[in-house]
Amino acid sequence: MKTVEEDRIHRVVTGQSQFADPFIHYPLDPATKDYVQKELAPLSPFGKQTQIQFADSIMNINAEKVVADISPVPLFIGHGKDNLLHPLAESTALYEAANEAKQFYLIEGKHNDFMYHEHPVFQELVSELTTFFNTHITVDRKKVVMV
Repeated sequence: MKTVEEDRIHRVVTGQSQFADPFIHYPLDPATKDYVQKELAPLSPFGKQTQIQFADSIMNINAEKVVADISPVPLFIGHGKDNLLHPLAESTALYEAANEAKQFYLIEGKHNDFMYHEHPVFQELVSELTTFFNTHITVDRKKVVMV
């Protein structure tokens, strides 16, 4: 919070946001940090510095208002039961704020430990998503344009 406040002053004085490591804006739990360091950090441009103004914008978004405002767009919220990075209360509050059609799906896992094509938990999630969107989104094939 202090870094964001200092950057707000810096932006007023200079017209530019400062850059910082993205994970000061988005702290990682130990398991995710280990995964990020071993698997993602070696990939370019993953983990490069971002403007502190980005963290400021995330902190100021009212996601519950956004989901209420986009109604009647169908909303599927999936949340890992053991997610240490994103509190379950955030997802449930988002779900409660949304209008129909909506679905809340509690995933057996954290938040990315199951995100592999052949993983059974991932396959269950894909099945739930497919059913949800096939039920709530219709496509007029006569209006679809292939590019």
